[in-house]
Amino acid sequence: MPARKLDRSLQLSDVRREILWSRAACLDDPIAGVHAALFTQLLEEWKPVYFNTLRLEDAVVDAEQAIARIHLRCGDHVDELHLALLAVVGQDRTAPHYTLYFKEAPSRIKRNAFETELDTLRDWQRYLEHETDPRLKPFYAVFTKDVSDAEAAILTRLTAEKALRHSREVGEVAQFFDRVEQVRDDVYAQLDQHRARHPELMLPRDFASRFYLKPPRRQPNEEKRKERAAARAQKRAQKLERQEKRKAALEKIRAARRELAALGRKSPPPGT
Repeated sequence: MPARKLDRSLQLSDVRREILWSRAACLDDPIAGVHAALFTQLLEEWKPVYFNTLRLEDAVVDAEQAIARIHLRCGDHVDELHLALLAVVGQDRTAPHYTLYFKEAPSRIKRNAFETELDTLRDWQRYLEHETDPRLKPFYAVFTKDVSDAEAAILTRLTAEKALRHSREVGEVAQFFDRVEQVRDDVYAQLDQHRARHPELMLPRDFASRFYLKPPRRQPNEEKRKERAAARAQKRAQKLERQEKRKAALEKIRAARRELAALGRKSPPPGT
């Protein structure tokens, strides 16, 4: 019988906690103590896997930060080109020269996803390469560097993400999970066999499972909890809105009745 399977989405720090738990449980039991060395060996194997994974995760973060920094720089250059182009066309935003570059507002261009903004900058590169106005021509080199730096940073991020995914799916991390589960299964099987071979010890049926950390109770999904709370709030708001509408309608009816009553009092009696 195998031990409980580990969730492959666990962080390596959580896997280490599982290993530490099993080793401590083994050391504390005269029957299982002989197996503690296997978990100690796993702890040693865990270290290089963990630090290699940290390096890959750090590379992803570094690349994302570089992309964010370049994105801000590109935004500044979009604004600078916009001002220069307005000067060239005499502030005429309908001029063909202006609309060639700015088919939408600069703020909208900067709000786009960075990859979409890069597509715009690549188009500008082609236009700027043929500009002769000295107020615009320098921007060719500016945007060439921006696009080159951005493409390099995006490639770095993709490479780091690919390496991290490979490690988790089939590489170093995945192989370490396999190794941990193999040790857990082997130890579980030996402990369970010991219980079956020595009924005189009167060991409980779950004896082997006691050397493994129990999974935490599942907490309600936070997103679902928020969705339910939002739905309840919406229902309350809709109920209040209906009540307000009913009150307003009743008030109109009462006002109409009061007006009719007032007209009745002002009307002269018949035959006068």
